[in-house]
Amino acid sequence: MKKEVLFIFACAASIFGSACSPSQTHEIAGIIDEKTRDNLLKKEFSKIKIKISSPGGKGGPSIEIAEFLSQKEVTFDVSGVCNSACSQILLPVGETINFIDNPFVGFHQSLTMEANFFRDAGGDITKCPIFENLVKRETGIQTKNNLNPDFWKEVESRLIPKNFKLVHYENDPCLGYDYEFEHFIWYPTSKQLQEKLGLKFNGSVCADDFTRCIQKIEELSQGIPGSKIVIGDRVHVF
Repeated sequence: MKKEVLFIFACAASIFGSACSPSQTHEIAGIIDEKTRDNLLKKEFSKIKIKISSPGGKGGPSIEIAEFLSQKEVTFDVSGVCNSACSQILLPVGETINFIDNPFVGFHQSLTMEANFFRDAGGDITKCPIFENLVKRETGIQTKNNLNPDFWKEVESRLIPKNFKLVHYENDPCLGYDYEFEHFIWYPTSKQLQEKLGLKFNGSVCADDFTRCIQKIEELSQGIPGSKIVIGDRVHVF
């Protein structure tokens, strides 16, 4: 009863300029892009449950979504897969994270990792203001949510980068870069997500059972012959 009374007073305060928006449920499925961002940011709410299954997507729109959600009370129900921008950028802002039916939660290259490669190869990130801004915002999302901002180093140590090089484009002081990794993606175990990243969640992930996770991957996709992924700290070759 006390919570209901407080909610009524909070809603009544809207006549003085405060918004009172109800809890909502939203779904993010597939690639995260500008459309994903626009569909979510047009909504008004203070509390939301997001059902998410995504292989990742664009860094810029994902960061905008994360910054928007960081001002809300967010619950993520994660099923299927949550890789790349989904795991690295969106999950950190979840107040409550529920892993349903042992999803794939995977990490590969991040903006922060690329920025460090770029610097190490002699690139000047200050000449790339858009890129530099995105890197700062990505790092800010993790630190604001009390996660390890150096988690990218854990990811890098599993992926094993090689052949990173700057690429010179005419009339572009920012330059570009090219690189590859020995391993395509890393699926940490629940323990690694908790201890290395600092992520808090309910449930468990596919990587907790190496053999069963491999079977699940092969049921979904055979993968590229010869490609390698890391599950926990073990390597699987397709």
